[in-house]
Amino acid sequence: MNCHIDFPITLNMLPYTVKKDKERVDTSKYLYDLSTVIVHKGTMDSGHYFAFTRLGGDKVRNMNSVCYRKLC
Repeated sequence: MNCHIDFPITLNMLPYTVKKDKERVDTSKYLYDLSTVIVHKGTMDSGHYFAFTRLGGDKVRNMNSVCYRKLC
């Protein structure tokens, strides 16, 4: 796959649980904030992984085995 993929910053996992009475559940316990995205560039046989990591606020870093770069 070689395309752009959008995903939410906050993920609600409640719909994927087996809670019977979801209206009485504290939904905040099922919300997760995205902190890191791992990317693979290359083919199925070879390539390189790197990660974009949010360090808090608007600070984002690009990290891999070769370098560590401040993006914003």
